[in-house]
Amino acid sequence: MRPTRVPWSEIAAVAAVYLAVSAHGERGPAALATGALLAAACALLPRRALSAASPVEAEATAIVGALAALAVASDTGAAPREGVLGLVRALGLGEALGLSTALAVAPSLRWEAFRRAAPPALLVGALAALGAWPSASLHARAPALASLPGAAAVLLALAFVHALRRPQEPVERARRTLPALGAALCAASLVLAQGLPPGARATLGSLGMLALVSGLTLGAGVLQPERTAPLVRTALSVALALGAGALAQHLLYHTLWVGVVVGLTTYVFLAPWVERVLRPAGGALLDACDEAEAALVRSEGLEDLAGRVLSPLRLAAQDLRAPAGLWVLEREETLRVDISGSARASRLSLEHQRALVTWLRGRPVTVFADVLRPHEVRRPELRPVVAALDELEAFAAVPFSEEGALSGVLLVPRGRRVEAPTYEEEVRLGALARQLAGVVSRHCALLRAHERTLAARSSEAEARRAEGEAQAARDRLRDRALAPLACRVASGAEVEWVGYSAAMRALRRGLDALEDGAVTALVAEPGAPAVAVARALHERHRPGAAPFVVADAAGAHPRDALALLVGDARWDPPTPGWLEHCHGGTLVLLDAPALGHDALAALAAALDEGRARRFGATEGHPVDLRVVLVSRRAPEAYDLPSGLLARARGRALRVPPLRERGEDLEALVLGALDRGCRVHGRAPLGITPDALAALRAYPFPGDVAELLALVAQGVQRSHGARVTLEDLPPQVRALVRDDDDDRDGDEDRYNA
Repeated sequence: MRPTRVPWSEIAAVAAVYLAVSAHGERGPAALATGALLAAACALLPRRALSAASPVEAEATAIVGALAALAVASDTGAAPREGVLGLVRALGLGEALGLSTALAVAPSLRWEAFRRAAPPALLVGALAALGAWPSASLHARAPALASLPGAAAVLLALAFVHALRRPQEPVERARRTLPALGAALCAASLVLAQGLPPGARATLGSLGMLALVSGLTLGAGVLQPERTAPLVRTALSVALALGAGALAQHLLYHTLWVGVVVGLTTYVFLAPWVERVLRPAGGALLDACDEAEAALVRSEGLEDLAGRVLSPLRLAAQDLRAPAGLWVLEREETLRVDISGSARASRLSLEHQRALVTWLRGRPVTVFADVLRPHEVRRPELRPVVAALDELEAFAAVPFSEEGALSGVLLVPRGRRVEAPTYEEEVRLGALARQLAGVVSRHCALLRAHERTLAARSSEAEARRAEGEAQAARDRLRDRALAPLACRVASGAEVEWVGYSAAMRALRRGLDALEDGAVTALVAEPGAPAVAVARALHERHRPGAAPFVVADAAGAHPRDALALLVGDARWDPPTPGWLEHCHGGTLVLLDAPALGHDALAALAAALDEGRARRFGATEGHPVDLRVVLVSRRAPEAYDLPSGLLARARGRALRVPPLRERGEDLEALVLGALDRGCRVHGRAPLGITPDALAALRAYPFPGDVAELLALVAQGVQRSHGARVTLEDLPPQVRALVRDDDDDRDGDEDRYNA
């Protein structure tokens, strides 16, 4: 059966209004308005099912509503059943009841199912059409024919009741309940209408058809399944109240207000009783689900969640010892509540319940032991599932999933429950499981994040502990080999003395004029050949094999400076300091102020006393050495001990920077080329004039040390017999390009 997308509702509404207007001459205005309103309601109500139901079911419901609208519009009022209106009523009523019977009998909305449902549908339709056929002579000869529409409606109601008994999903059973109720109301209206006046009969029959269309529309998917049973109970209460009001109005002087008062009073007192009596098992499980769903959103952990969900279910079982449980498969935990309501977690072992878990993974719907038990004989695979439920004393096992995978199971305890499960309870437990899945997933995610945080903190603490141990080991190794390594931090290798410039010749004369003394100060910029000047001073006053030690004071840690200077006697064997290594020679302290005031004070005391004592020792050793203090500014600019300042006063020499000794540049470049070739294993190289000119133009902020590095890079990159401009580093070439650009600009301006 394919949908044709025909606007049945709109066509039927227009036709119903036309029929009502055409019968205006035979009816009063009130009957006309009532008929048009009920007919339009029957025609337009199925539009509510167009977006919620499947296309086939929606169109079938729309066709039933259209036929019912035609029947209602042609039957309302006091007109006789003759003529065109009677024929329309008969055909509309018969086809509406027949198509509704096909919807009830067909197990699915396929053409083959509707074809099997054709015989009962034709029977019901024929009975309804024959009973409503517009022939007064026929009904006069056979008065029993007038009751055939009621009989057809009764058969329709029985067909829907039989459809409810077929095994199917709870959602499908819920959707068929409302059409069954509507068919029952329609049958009741058609049966009771036989003894009423024509106007009352037509109105009651129209209300019955409207009830049938309403049930089919709501059953097509407009109403949520969990709201079906409460709506059925409310509709039943309303129907009983309407019946009581109609009976009171008929018996008590046909007064309208009496019927209204009696109907409202009956509904007020009858509705709670109907709700209490018709709810499954007194509504205990439904109330427990409502309480659990309201409480689980306030849970603060898995155990708290178990207490909020399992306690109401155990109370609904009327047994405080009923073993309600919550399985969390992700964490392999089972959560239970004791008799006091406190939740506890334990290790989940699925050896005995593996069949139940396997079943729920393959069919993630609520499993009731009472539903499966009658089928154990024919289906042996159900026996371990039922046995697992009986072992757990569970009334139902409700699975909940996350992203299609089974994440847990809620075990509903049986307790003192003897009633069979209902579809309303099944749907309500399914809704609780969907809410429970999200909350359990959130708590598991929080637990995973907490565990990762703890693991990260533990790993961080372990890393800090390992780092502390490694640092302690490094400190021990450094302290043990402190003095021997520190005096070789600077290797003592220096650049050859190159002194062709006037500045260097003046420095040479200053060195010659110095008398022999214990302390000499050299003021030099970073990279200047201070070590070469100190070597020249050493060779003049301490010739021969006297030791020459260069120590970098800036590279010594403040806490190690004193031990580096005087030695450390705490180790076995004791480690000597710089003073012992330089005994009889020269000690060059690069960046001397960085050594610290305490170490420099110890140096001044050692020079004054001629003795020094290792750190931690009780006896001293003789000290005879010459000290060269190298700093960036004059000694008076630093906070040096007074003893050192007194010895260095008048003995401070300034080492000129490379920018003040341009005459020495070419010799320094040639010496750097020779040194670079020896370092890199190259044959002797020359240098092109443009490369030499570029070096002359470079400011050399790093002084001679930078010159050595730049030329070494040129040697390494050179591929010919000479170092070219392209072999030099980019910062040197950039100056040449800038000069060329300036020169080109000047020429352009001159030509202009």
